[in-house]
Amino acid sequence: MVKITRPGLLIKRRGNFQETPPDAIPTQPVTGPQHAWVIVSPSWHHNDEFNAPEGGPELEPHIFYNEADGHARCKVLNDNFYAECPTPAIFEINFENYFSENWPTNPDGTDKDEAEITWDEAREIGDWEDPYQLIQLHTLRDVSNPNAL
Repeated sequence: MVKITRPGLLIKRRGNFQETPPDAIPTQPVTGPQHAWVIVSPSWHHNDEFNAPEGGPELEPHIFYNEADGHARCKVLNDNFYAECPTPAIFEINFENYFSENWPTNPDGTDKDEAEITWDEAREIGDWEDPYQLIQLHTLRDVSNPNAL
């Protein structure tokens, strides 16, 4: 049994709090981490021609309560990805999807060959985003303020 705020009022751990008088429920704000972040990445699928995201994103198995730590880990994962696949051609992206409007060109104005296109060009000209992204998971609110919910 756990003793709550009113003298003499005992509530079992599995007891029904709906029957508890309102003045017996603690009104302290929730403490602890206010924000949490996770790293997501596409679920890649190779269709014998190129790699493309398929389905929903995959979550990395770690929650970050410090945004800077999350960004640092995200950078490591992206750096490892680009080290393993140094060009979009090696990773086999679908160039038509990422460069449908603007194709990278050489200094003389001619179109670049797929093998010559860099990841920087894929980000700047195409619609490519780094494969690992940090997103905020939730924000805890002060539960003692009913207007905050």
